[in-house]
Amino acid sequence: MPQYTFLNEETGQTIDVIMSMDENHIYIDNDGKEWSRVFYVPQTSVKDKLPTSEQEFAEYSKKRKGNIGDLTDLSRDLSEKREKESIDGTDPVAKEYLKDWKKSRRKGAKHSIEQSKSFDIVAE
Repeated sequence: MPQYTFLNEETGQTIDVIMSMDENHIYIDNDGKEWSRVFYVPQTSVKDKLPTSEQEFAEYSKKRKGNIGDLTDLSRDLSEKREKESIDGTDPVAKEYLKDWKKSRRKGAKHSIEQSKSFDIVAE
């Protein structure tokens, strides 16, 4: 059952009361004084694990609604988050993809992403 906080505005005293969600969230003390309910901003934070493979991206995005453009935007946003979290400032997933793409092409042709961004790929 949830815990609710109430404030006696005359004294500044607060009290935590456990109540059912179905009850009226009102607290009246022994003297008949009704206390004000205190509302808090939630302080929890859940950090998503950023997908690093096609399977993880499919799992991450399967419950989201939208069209193919929304998925493209989501992919770009996740790439930018991985760039910010990485030590060298590049997205390791994109870096690996571009390295593999370059190996599969003749003469090491560059992908259009490499041409539009300053993306340094170490040829191995």
